[in-house]
Amino acid sequence: MIVQGLGECYRWSLRIILAYILFGLLGIGAVFSQTLNLAIEQASGSSSGSYNLLITTSRPDGVGALEVELVFNAMKLEFDSVSAGPLLANAMFDYKVISPGRVRVDLISNTPIEKEGVLFIAKLRVLEPGSTMIQIENSEAWTHSNLHEMGIETQSLELIVSRAT
Repeated sequence: MIVQGLGECYRWSLRIILAYILFGLLGIGAVFSQTLNLAIEQASGSSSGSYNLLITTSRPDGVGALEVELVFNAMKLEFDSVSAGPLLANAMFDYKVISPGRVRVDLISNTPIEKEGVLFIAKLRVLEPGSTMIQIENSEAWTHSNLHEMGIETQSLELIVSRAT
């Protein structure tokens, strides 16, 4: 009986140790030393039937790479193009339409992005007037110096679409 009790105690101790290890491993990914802020701002639009949206950053703290998805209502807006902003002068930059209403933008910089400002400009054409949300989803960022993952806070934009082309 004593041997059986020690075996049970050993199993519970092992379970507790494994739980602490797993909790620690999973918890590490959620703690970021740096947090990047991304926002969508309206730069121009409506008179031409299209909108230029600025994707801006604050607190970049040495971003080296970034992946984001712009998500919008494909019944109201249609993707036209994405162009690099002033902060991406030393960066490789690419985008891909994943599906109607979802565009993935990837960038990697050979120098750290330290300044606040415009990362890229997305141009969307109006299909139908009304109100629609434009969001940043599935975003990931890494520091330039050591490729540590950064936390990301995003701000969406509610766009009042006033004219269709």
